[in-house]
Amino acid sequence: MSITRRELLAGVGAATVSSVVASVIGRSRAGAVGHSSTIVVIVADDMRFDFRKVLTNLDAGWIDCTAASIETPLCGPARAGLFRGTYSYRTGVTNNATTYNMPDNDTIATRIKGAGYRTVLIGKYLNGYPWTKGRTYVPPGWEGWYAAGSTSWKPGALHTTDYVFGLAASQVRATPATTPLFLYLGPQAPHLPATPPARFASSPVTLPDKPPSFNEADVTDKPPPDNAAKPLTQTQLAQVEVDRLNIGRSLLGVNEGLATLVAALADTGRLAGAAMFFTSDNGYLLGEHRLFKKGEPYEEPSRIPFLVRWPGAAGRTEPGLISSVDLSATLCALAGAARPSTDGVDLSPLLTTGTAVRDAAYIEAAGTAWDALRTTQFKYAEYKNGGRALYDLAVDPYEMVNRANDPAYAATRTALAGRLATLKL
Repeated sequence: MSITRRELLAGVGAATVSSVVASVIGRSRAGAVGHSSTIVVIVADDMRFDFRKVLTNLDAGWIDCTAASIETPLCGPARAGLFRGTYSYRTGVTNNATTYNMPDNDTIATRIKGAGYRTVLIGKYLNGYPWTKGRTYVPPGWEGWYAAGSTSWKPGALHTTDYVFGLAASQVRATPATTPLFLYLGPQAPHLPATPPARFASSPVTLPDKPPSFNEADVTDKPPPDNAAKPLTQTQLAQVEVDRLNIGRSLLGVNEGLATLVAALADTGRLAGAAMFFTSDNGYLLGEHRLFKKGEPYEEPSRIPFLVRWPGAAGRTEPGLISSVDLSATLCALAGAARPSTDGVDLSPLLTTGTAVRDAAYIEAAGTAWDALRTTQFKYAEYKNGGRALYDLAVDPYEMVNRANDPAYAATRTALAGRLATLKL
């Protein structure tokens, strides 16, 4: 029997199809994980995993999942994947200009609304919205629609971060306590140029240290064209300092907004049973490996913050692997909603008992430049130009040494290449 792509990603190995189906169905029913009548998802814009330290309001009571990858580290494809729970090549969104290709008739919104929830979106939806459909267009499944670019998006003089979280708190307070609520927030912070709220424009902020890969001394081992990247200029070095500071200060606004939202949930009696998720659509290279971009398999663009406040679970650090496509399946399980056909897996066992749900995560550049596989120890990438990269994250977390041509890693490369071949389009 052949093993499907989803089985390989979830690490079920040689399990039979019937047992896989039974497991999926069982976890999607109320008795497996229980329901949450309040579900909140917050997706930051271009936030790197290491800047999570600025968000001190995510410390107490939150599960910090430290090995989460975005399926495609680019805004439009990443967000489409979050809404659909599928890979970029399935959504049809291959870049930020093709988000209109995403089928919006079957998303987490339609599924969760179908389970009886009031569904509200505030902030960024998909790049390019409303396309040619007009600012009054509301995608299926959304009852409250306050998307950036819509006629309902009215921040006025407020900073957009303050508007998103303030409106979210108002929506929580305005929703009857007996009505299940699904709230999706898309703050535009900390996307560059990352203008913080005025009150934080000069605030001190504790930033993460620059990794050893910043302005890397030797990039000749990297796949082309990265192996030709030039050392950073003094102008670039200076700009990095400005950008890092503005990113941190813009996240101070998000941190404050989180407190506002949590207060509203507490005041309305929803907090104790609420399931909350904080993540990002991708990260960003800020001079690591001499690069300034996203859309790459390196840790800075592809590894994302993923923090969860799970009902009944204590805060902790969770090292288990997660893919962004897992969010959809998890939300549907929480809502008792019909599970879509996704590439993700329900994270409930990981979040409740620490039971691993996958041993690898597939990462792609929307089917164009490269495909990659991240396991608990390794990251392996194949570039369409023939380049290869293999990093041993256990001993080289900053991806300083490409082991793709190292004889000592030949067997590992062969095994990972074989597995990746089963996942690619």
